[in-house]
Amino acid sequence: MTRIRWYGPSLVLLCTVLLVMLMGPGLIRKLQWHQIDTHIELARDDNLNSNALTQLSQAFRNVATSVRPGVVHIQVKGRQRASQLPPGLESELPPFFRRYFENPEELEENIPDMHRFNPYMPFGTGSGWVYDEKHIVTNNHVVENAHKITVKFSDQTEYDAEIIGTDPPTDIAVLRVTGTSLHPIPVATEPVQQGEIVFAFGSPFNYEFSMSQGIVSAKGREIGILSRKAGFEDFIQTDAAINRGNSGGPLTNIFGKVVGMNTAIATSGNPERSFNGMGFAIPADMIQEVVEDLIDDGKVVRGYLGVVIEELTPDKAYTFGFDGPGILVVQPQEGFPAAEAGVRPDDIITKIDGEPVKTVKALQNFVKRCDPGTPISLEIFRGQSPETPGETLTIVVEVASRPNDPFRATQSGRMQDGNAEDQALDRTEETLVQLGLSAVTTSRGTRMGMPEGVIIMEIRPGSAAHAARLRRGDVITAVFGVRITSRRDLLSELGQYDATRTIRFRVLTEGRDERSVFLRLPDADEEENSQ
Repeated sequence: MTRIRWYGPSLVLLCTVLLVMLMGPGLIRKLQWHQIDTHIELARDDNLNSNALTQLSQAFRNVATSVRPGVVHIQVKGRQRASQLPPGLESELPPFFRRYFENPEELEENIPDMHRFNPYMPFGTGSGWVYDEKHIVTNNHVVENAHKITVKFSDQTEYDAEIIGTDPPTDIAVLRVTGTSLHPIPVATEPVQQGEIVFAFGSPFNYEFSMSQGIVSAKGREIGILSRKAGFEDFIQTDAAINRGNSGGPLTNIFGKVVGMNTAIATSGNPERSFNGMGFAIPADMIQEVVEDLIDDGKVVRGYLGVVIEELTPDKAYTFGFDGPGILVVQPQEGFPAAEAGVRPDDIITKIDGEPVKTVKALQNFVKRCDPGTPISLEIFRGQSPETPGETLTIVVEVASRPNDPFRATQSGRMQDGNAEDQALDRTEETLVQLGLSAVTTSRGTRMGMPEGVIIMEIRPGSAAHAARLRRGDVITAVFGVRITSRRDLLSELGQYDATRTIRFRVLTEGRDERSVFLRLPDADEEENSQ
């Protein structure tokens, strides 16, 4: 009887364990599912009852509602050109026919404008935004070379627009629409700040009136798309999605006010030129400054000194025996105020109207705001080498009006081939080879219509000369401001200096102005770190 009572509870326990083993995993999964489902419901209830999220979403919708009527889709059209005599074909015509086309200007004058009656064909699209009741702002690159411009609004109405002014240096254009009143988008009165939420509007890839959201990633970016054309860059960087077709559209803040205009993207070599997380917009204060001038006068008038300038690094400053902030004059342009007032290549501008100047952008901004005819005072440091004391002088320059294409206004030197002159290498020539100038030859100088100096015959890849963008055919005319007329002069001057402490050459490149080039040999520590 005792044995039966003992086995009874054991059997019950064993059955329970077996039952749990068989049914336990399913029960556990069901319990986990119910637990997750409970969390989902709680999260949904929290979101539904969250005033903060509701207000944020409503704020975003309000931005779209207020901005959308002022955004336009721009279609650019041009005449389809008729077949014309291909350039250069006149040289292949039979002699009896070619004699009628010996003058190229006469040839162009006598060819009728066969394409002027052809139909308009679309060749580009972009975006824009309403600035006031009659004017629309967009990028210059969206509408340049346009014969016909059509703007389309979010309510699907379309109007023809005309260009009343463009400003290529800032990539801004203003269009005018007649016969209707528009809905302007207000422009922010305060500059946008890093970290602010922004919205990019436009028609990326022809998906009209799209809206993307992000933040201001950075300010004051220079990305090179305008500066290489003597333009002005001060871009807002944003991670709001910007793609092809967004150009010219507004970048707004959370109050629906324009803080910038979408202009460019970083593609990182992407052949599709699609968004890679970095977009760039022209800031609102620059837009307003340019647009008001274009509306009033159809053009922007800026002050201009006529100098090619660059930032002055400590290494470059050392070669002049100068210590301090300043801007290096690469080349005064012939016929412009700076050159006529006595500014020379390699002068260092330290002050303008008594105020220290530290960056190229600061100098450009000061000068461009000056009215043509305004006299300004430049404090100049003029030095030759670290061992020779320099001088400080003041030059008064009368500001001119900035030409449409400053680069074309530069007087470019020309060069031709010279003779080779072989000499044995010495210790100084070994330094020249280390800098990357593998061979030089004496130029024929003025006999060939070029400045006296030495011609670079070869550049070693990966060298200091290669990094400085020197190339075969460049003419070295001076070392530390001392003019050279032969290869021996070059070696003699070079031998006086320590090449690990930056050497300054004056170099003429075919088709460009003469410029200063700074070369330095790496010291032992730098060579070790680079290996």
